[in-house]
Amino acid sequence: MKNAALIVLALLLAWNAVSAPSSTGVGLAIVGPLTQTAFSCLAEVYNYAFIRAYKVSGTPGIDPNAMQTILNAQAAGF
Repeated sequence: MKNAALIVLALLLAWNAVSAPSSTGVGLAIVGPLTQTAFSCLAEVYNYAFIRAYKVSGTPGIDPNAMQTILNAQAAGF
């Protein structure tokens, strides 16, 4: 159930980033954990972020850092 919630949250964040009026700016792709502070700095330059929620290297599956990274991005205004 946690995996399904994570996937839905990632899709909603991506949809929001693409459909938002500010999405005409510059975006970035995030792989790995980032703090809210890091996202706050990035928000000064980038309009949206795509956060990887699935990892293919090592043991494939849901990235264990994805949920916190998504929450940090949202808290920073992405």
